[in-house]
Amino acid sequence: MVKKFLKDIFIILIILFLLLVLLEIFSLYKIKQKENNATLKEEYLPLLKYSDISKDELEDHISNIKKLGIDNNNIREYHPNTIYLYKPNLKSETFYTNSLGLLDDEPNYSKNQIMLLGSSVAGGGLRQNFKENIDGFLENIISKKISKKKYEVLNAGIGGFASNQEFFLMHSLLDKIKFDQVIYFSGANDIDSRYRVRNFDDLRSYDIIHSRVIKSRIEDNLLLTKNPFISMYTYARNYFLRSLYSYKYFGDLIHEKKVNKLQKIKKVDLTKEDHKTIDEIVENYISNVEKMIIITKEQNTDLYVGLQPILPHKKIKTINEKKNLNIILNKFGYKYQLYFDKAYPKMKKKLLELEKKYPGDIVVLNTENIFDEINIDIFRDNSHFLDYANKIVSNEIFLNLKFNEQ
Repeated sequence: MVKKFLKDIFIILIILFLLLVLLEIFSLYKIKQKENNATLKEEYLPLLKYSDISKDELEDHISNIKKLGIDNNNIREYHPNTIYLYKPNLKSETFYTNSLGLLDDEPNYSKNQIMLLGSSVAGGGLRQNFKENIDGFLENIISKKISKKKYEVLNAGIGGFASNQEFFLMHSLLDKIKFDQVIYFSGANDIDSRYRVRNFDDLRSYDIIHSRVIKSRIEDNLLLTKNPFISMYTYARNYFLRSLYSYKYFGDLIHEKKVNKLQKIKKVDLTKEDHKTIDEIVENYISNVEKMIIITKEQNTDLYVGLQPILPHKKIKTINEKKNLNIILNKFGYKYQLYFDKAYPKMKKKLLELEKKYPGDIVVLNTENIFDEINIDIFRDNSHFLDYANKIVSNEIFLNLKFNEQ
């Protein structure tokens, strides 16, 4: 009787194992099929004609990032203050990180250092670490215009970052490297992330993700010290499951279904709670900028702060940009634009107040409206623009920078 029971259990386990293997093979096939069939988003295509980047180059770049993610079990890693950073020393032809986990070459310490801080808009455009990035354009302009000193612009833009994370990253880098200047070019993700949480319960909320990760790690550590069986479960959940192709494939399917759920564009008014949330967004952003002022002042580093331009606020929109805005509002609702309409002017006003409060310690840049009068395609979504537009941003930034050539 016992032998038959054990035999049945063994057969069941074999069947489950074979099913898991088949599921893994299926998931790997679907992941590879998706990668092989990956085509550029439609929004990229009309914009490429204004760039030196070819369609093949962009497809290669996207493919390289995906391959790096698979080969390295994600291109990001957990960090206690910023939630995540890019993994250091990633290598591919079009996407790589240095030893600091930044999208740039190793710093050349024989040159004066300038930090370009922000999210994906600062970090890179359609491809990374090429001359068409903001840091690349800016460094080129400086090298031509400033002759007595050599300057290097370090790309400290991390995709998805908001001001909380950007402050911690800046603080960390200032502890390691002496910077003459910090250029902080961001703002949109502070609004985007809070809006998604409030209106979609989208777990891109950095504070929510951070708190849950920390809570999970504390609970795991407590469990590990109490029960070896729970320890095995914790290891399986955190490491084994996440290494499975089926976990990734079906997890991505569930996420895409949730995030891509569309709703009709319907003009609505903001509620009292919305206005409260917007004020909280603004205060949090300004609080982080004020902390940046204090830290850079202590380091004798000049601070320049500019809000990144966004599609809804561009005065002259092309047909493609109008189409993209319609897609965005279909996806996130009309309130999404209203959040930016209300928050951005308040953020700019309070930045100018900080400039008066800390004279000489911060320079506020007028970058949020620099694309207003340009009647060609600039934006490919709400806040990301094409690489040729980076030159416009770089020129505007350079015109405001002060250099001591003595």
